[in-house]
Amino acid sequence: MFGKEALWDSYTEEQRWNIGVDFFNNHYFWEAHEVWEGLWKEKNAAEKDFLQAMILLSASLLQEHLGRISISKKSVVRAISLISTPQYWSEKYQFDLSKLLNDFSFRQAGHPFPKIVVL
Repeated sequence: MFGKEALWDSYTEEQRWNIGVDFFNNHYFWEAHEVWEGLWKEKNAAEKDFLQAMILLSASLLQEHLGRISISKKSVVRAISLISTPQYWSEKYQFDLSKLLNDFSFRQAGHPFPKIVVL
């Protein structure tokens, strides 16, 4: 984290999710990871898997930016394997998870970074 307590730690779950989305969509992948990790720590096993997948997707883009393409690709494969019910998570978090996963699945390194499309 950014210290003992991050600015967003006192925000609601929805606000923290949205902060992570804003970070992700603006290419602040480490920051998105940090916000979502805070949510991850509070959740049950199924939701932890979903949030871990989102953290891995964010980390994969950071790894790609750093030129670590092999690590980036492994993170994407691992993230996709963690998500068993994309429709459920799309509805809960109000975004098109299937589109995001598809964008990652067919993405070539060096192409524009995927975005989270909020519904």
